[in-house]
Amino acid sequence: MKGRTRSWAFRLATLAFGLCLLLLLNLLLELSPWSPPTREEYNRQHNLLSIEHYYRQLDEYFVVLSGDSLESEQAICGPSETLARAQRSRANGMQWARFPCKKSPGTFRLVTLGGSAVQGFDVSASSTFPSKLQEFLLQEGAKKVEVINAGVAGYNTLQIRRMMPSLAFLEPDLYVLYAGHNDYNYFLVADAAELTPRWQRTLRAMGDRFAIWRLTRAALRHAEQEQVPAAPVWAGVGRPGGAAQSSHGKERSPRPVPESREDRRSLVWQEQAVRRLIETRYRENVDYISRQARKQGAHLLLLSPTCKLSDPPLDSIHWRDLDQSALDSWNQAWAAARRGPGRSRALAAALAIDDTYSELLYMAGLDAVNRGKPGEALERFVSALDYTPPSRCDRAPPRHRQVVSDSARALGLPYMDTWPVFHPSGLLQGDEYFMDTVHLNVEGHALLARQLAGFLLREGLVPQS
Repeated sequence: MKGRTRSWAFRLATLAFGLCLLLLLNLLLELSPWSPPTREEYNRQHNLLSIEHYYRQLDEYFVVLSGDSLESEQAICGPSETLARAQRSRANGMQWARFPCKKSPGTFRLVTLGGSAVQGFDVSASSTFPSKLQEFLLQEGAKKVEVINAGVAGYNTLQIRRMMPSLAFLEPDLYVLYAGHNDYNYFLVADAAELTPRWQRTLRAMGDRFAIWRLTRAALRHAEQEQVPAAPVWAGVGRPGGAAQSSHGKERSPRPVPESREDRRSLVWQEQAVRRLIETRYRENVDYISRQARKQGAHLLLLSPTCKLSDPPLDSIHWRDLDQSALDSWNQAWAAARRGPGRSRALAAALAIDDTYSELLYMAGLDAVNRGKPGEALERFVSALDYTPPSRCDRAPPRHRQVVSDSARALGLPYMDTWPVFHPSGLLQGDEYFMDTVHLNVEGHALLARQLAGFLLREGLVPQS
């Protein structure tokens, strides 16, 4: 009996000694200049979005910056320190205008929701379309109106949905939602966040407090990076052997080209499922946002997101179910089109076999531009975006306009299609209003604001004096 007791005592002593050594090593790591970064610090250093980012619910978005309280007539509100700090780690040039906390009597308050395209990327706060919207509404005879820019860089409709309850203190009369790009652009991360169990997120957060855990994770991350081939097979546009780069500055990891017809069918099925999931989540989030707006006594206007056409798609797949013979014929025509001479004939031959390959459609659009066929070029560029695999989109495709329109119709919401503002039917123009794939320049913000102001007044969504 005494031997067993001693044996257990020895085991417990050994375990306690080992734990003490681990704690001492952890303390030395924490105090050393080589302390491994936390997950959030690593993501910030490498411009990555973490799963935790999609579950972070900020305690405060907009707060009182000066004045005694929200009820004070002189109180000025603006972004909270936590919100401003989060944005500094994500993007440069993001700004918000400050505004009176308390809505003065007789004021119609409009709040814009969205991501960086609303908040304003690399433009001053006074040049964003929400700021210009207030200016144009007052010029065109609107009643006393105030526009508050509540766009947050990187936010998709899921995150906008989560911030809605915290905006009630603004006493909005109308919300304007311009969103959709980030629902596609950040889908893979957002989907992982949705599927990650709560216990796993909690365990990660606890582990992040220990340097040994972070060191182990860094070693595993390094080992994974060492296993990546130097020149992987890439089916993307214009980057053979490398990863594609979106206008948001994030790399899209390469994926192998499917080798068999069954692999191609499986890939198409996966992308169709992704498309349905993105569209379903958008509808569900807009439904919640709409209900929150009504609860706050406000209306909701949906805007379809628009984008630049001349930037190439990031990836392509064969949506058509081609047998090997048809695929071989397509590859021959495609190779001939890429060589240059006789390009138009080769493009036509490839399109006759499969007109769903994004890179092919984009090249056909460029060819139409060279032949002086702007209407055909516009059609090809739009199709190239619509056929880009949804999980690899860096912007909402033109087909997403129908999703927004259907959501507005189902929920009885007003809807404005911004696409014709920048890309009139049959005309290949509008890209001069964009600084990159989705972000408007100063002139683009002004154009959208002017058209939106006219729409709001025509539809009676903003009272006139």
